Amino acid sequence: MKTPVLFFVLLFLLSRVYAHTETRDQLVQEIVVITGVEEIVQTAKAASMEQTKEAVNQMVDQVRTGFPGLPKESWDAVQAAALKMVKSVENSWSTEDAVKIWKAEYVTNFTEDELRSILSSLKTPLGQKQIAANKKAGAVLQKWFLSHGQVAVEKAMKEYISDLQKIVAPKSE
Repeated sequence: MKTPVLFFVLLFLLSRVYAHTETRDQLVQEIVVITGVEEIVQTAKAASMEQTKEAVNQMVDQVRTGFPGLPKESWDAVQAAALKMVKSVENSWSTEDAVKIWKAEYVTNFTEDELRSILSSLKTPLGQKQIAANKKAGAVLQKWFLSHGQVAVEKAMKEYISDLQKIVAPKSE
């Protein structure tokens, strides 16, 4: 009679200990949630897609300007190719994939105890202030990257269209 009771008591105690043990992956997932990593990635992807759409629209506009006599059939093909390009970029990666990559890299840098300590510090008022400051600074940095990237894309696009015009222009002999 003592053996079954002892077994169930031991099983109960072990299950309680196991229930309170968080794995490194669970700790990192909680860090992802608290720090807003997923939202940051979603925002970055949305901004990247806006920049892609703007770049594609500029390309289409420059093709229209550079090749004013383009037949409707060719023009429709240019627009279809532009839409295909935007969709291709949009579908090239997901937020979930990016977060998985972030988590996989992040977890390799810390022990489980260190992750617990990080998580505890993030839950403090100072930790929350740090998270908010990081998000704000990250948004400013992202806008800076995008604006500088946009200028570079616009310049490169103008040069590209100019080069295309030279290539397809009839040669005067």
